[in-house]
Amino acid sequence: MKTIFAIFTTLFLAGTSVHAQDRSTVAAAQSKTELAASKSSGKYLITLPDGMTASEVAENSKFYTRIFTISFDEKTDIATITMIENSDKSRHVIVRFLTSCGVQSVLVDGREMILEDFFTNFML
Repeated sequence: MKTIFAIFTTLFLAGTSVHAQDRSTVAAAQSKTELAASKSSGKYLITLPDGMTASEVAENSKFYTRIFTISFDEKTDIATITMIENSDKSRHVIVRFLTSCGVQSVLVDGREMILEDFFTNFML
């Protein structure tokens, strides 16, 4: 009986880890020009990786409600992030939100960069 339970547990965990690796870790941002305008306006449009659900975005964003609001279109995967206080420090929290969504890099105008480089180049 213990052997059967161990086999099912192993198969379940293996299936879960394979599914988790299917999701992309790359988000897409606006163009450089649009990001410059976003820095001034405090409103960013970021396309999250395929497979993100509205409930996952809501769960990940609930910790940052004093810093920004997020609306998420599950059909297009676009998260609209609106800063409450548009400052460098507050914009850095967007990087934390993206990390909580599993994002490791951001695509801008065809160039993929890690999150810190994205922040330094377009949000600081």
